[in-house]
Amino acid sequence: MQKVVTAIRWCEVWLAPPLHVVGGLVGAALGLLIGRVLWTVIVGGLDVALRPVIPLGIAALTVASLVAVSIVLAIPAFVRRCRLHTSEILRSG
Repeated sequence: MQKVVTAIRWCEVWLAPPLHVVGGLVGAALGLLIGRVLWTVIVGGLDVALRPVIPLGIAALTVASLVAVSIVLAIPAFVRRCRLHTSEILRSG
């Protein structure tokens, strides 16, 4: 039983970062798309630059930093879960 719990814990470690990366990329893409549409709708009647400029370097840096922060923040939860006894894990779920 201990091997099963250890395997589950390692699956959590290896599956969390890709999930964070995919979520960050999808969220950034949707944010850029929605922001561009809203900018065009709101500013369409004003005498302002209609075409928004998206600095891709800053957008990529923002996504990368958010993914890194989310992974770092997940570490304490993983450490706490590794310290739990198998019976506590099975009773909690």
